[in-house]
Amino acid sequence: MCVAAPYQGAESDVQETALCVAARTRGRSLTYRRLCCVWLTEAELASKLQEAESVYGSVVESSQERSSRLEETLFVSENFQQAIGDVMTTVRAVQDNLMSQDAPGADPATLQEQLKELQVRVRTISVINLLCTTT
Repeated sequence: MCVAAPYQGAESDVQETALCVAARTRGRSLTYRRLCCVWLTEAELASKLQEAESVYGSVVESSQERSSRLEETLFVSENFQQAIGDVMTTVRAVQDNLMSQDAPGADPATLQEQLKELQVRVRTISVINLLCTTT
């Protein structure tokens, strides 16, 4: 049993038939169409089908792998965006705190108080940096 498949070009193993269809296009010309067929055996057809299924399987596998990688990238980027938002909130809080401080005082008591406040802020920033580097 043979199955006909479309084929363009005529070779020695190609059984060629010509089909001429005459159509008047406003009375000017004729249109001709030529058909060529290759006769495939069932084994050849099965081989072609198996090859197509193999290509389909590799395309599906590749697309699933890419989808998985994209989901992982989305997860990492969302975590990064969350971390950046937290850092920006902390920076704004520190900026507001610094803006609310009094100007450096001229007397030693005020300077001692401001130094203590500064040391507390430095420890807070160090803890925040430590937390950011561990996550």
